[in-house]
Amino acid sequence: MPYWILSIGVCVVYALIVGLPSELNTFGELLSLLLAGPLQLGLCIYFLKITQGKEVSFFDLFEGFKPLLNVLLAFVIINALTILGLLFFYPTRYYYKLRLFNDLLPTCRTSRYEI
Repeated sequence: MPYWILSIGVCVVYALIVGLPSELNTFGELLSLLLAGPLQLGLCIYFLKITQGKEVSFFDLFEGFKPLLNVLLAFVIINALTILGLLFFYPTRYYYKLRLFNDLLPTCRTSRYEI
């Protein structure tokens, strides 16, 4: 049996629960950040049950709150490593672009074509 309507409803509720608190105030952003990890796990559990052919319900979205401490810890570690990786990736990317530009600049000045 297709679960299209239920899946769309679960995704909309997920988006509202994660997105709306951050629009309220500064503390809403913290609340949204704390809710995002367990709800992402619940969303994964929901869709994994569909792919395995098991019976699903709307409340599978909230299954991620059962191992709450482990989920929050994993969510924080994953986000920290992602930000750390981006901090190392972008400066080196621009360094090599500048180095390539500086290496090509003298040849452009000596060419017979005006730039």
